[in-house]
Amino acid sequence: MSRTVFMHVGVAKTGTTYLQRILHSNRGLLRRNGLVYPGARRSAHFKASLDLRGATFQGHTYPDVEGAWGRLVKEVKRFDGSALISHETLAHTRKRVIEPAIASFDTDDVRIVLTTRDLARQLPAVWQEKVKNRGEQTYAEFLDSTFAAAGGRRKRGGFWRAQDIVGLSRRWANIVGADRITIVTVPPPGDPRELWRRFARAVELPDLLYDIATDSSNSSLGVAESELLRRLNPRLPDLTWPEYEGRIKRRFVEVDLAPYQVAGRLTVPKKWHDDIRQLSEQTIASLRDASYRV
Repeated sequence: MSRTVFMHVGVAKTGTTYLQRILHSNRGLLRRNGLVYPGARRSAHFKASLDLRGATFQGHTYPDVEGAWGRLVKEVKRFDGSALISHETLAHTRKRVIEPAIASFDTDDVRIVLTTRDLARQLPAVWQEKVKNRGEQTYAEFLDSTFAAAGGRRKRGGFWRAQDIVGLSRRWANIVGADRITIVTVPPPGDPRELWRRFARAVELPDLLYDIATDSSNSSLGVAESELLRRLNPRLPDLTWPEYEGRIKRRFVEVDLAPYQVAGRLTVPKKWHDDIRQLSEQTIASLRDASYRV
């Protein structure tokens, strides 16, 4: 069949939540103009990713995950037009799962989109997200282990499991072909709408008047606030993940902590700058050699 399916498969901390909120709030407009963003609830793509990969999140199994991938695929196949699926946890999809996932759409035109950001901004953002998900590892320990794992020909584990752009893009390209991989770079801080414009071009969205107003949840923490949460995590009572997510991540972090940033934003210490530069140059060269669309 000639149906085009776009899969935005990551990576985390590259504006994915911002993009997904816009897509979800405009899904009616998109459907009327030839593209389906399936799922009635905002969590539909997240739960479909869990179902596809046979995964849990923070040890928690959501009750409506079973069959979620099939439901999303069914909605895509019922629609007479293009489709878009987006969730950053799809970056964790193993090679043996990618091929049947692609095949489930019954089309020969599945295209993969990756949003990426420079390491200098990505490293502190990923560590901070780990802390917001109950992490206890210090920032220094995180950086030490991340750069240690970057040595050799292949990056392994930890940060790189879902952030190795070269390995991730190659894994999907091996199934769909390099000509169907698009890399979207996150622009420098400033106008967030530029990321939306770049992404919209990558997934060939129609030129429409989209509602791009979103709430400010999933915002960054400052240095002091991140460290406070990290030290608090092991001292909290034994909360289930939904309890932690509701009381700590959504209420305490986003409402009480996020507005402050009394000690400024978290950055990467100068001693790692040469490593970042070297890894970035290697990544750019590899992506250029692969001839992906950027």
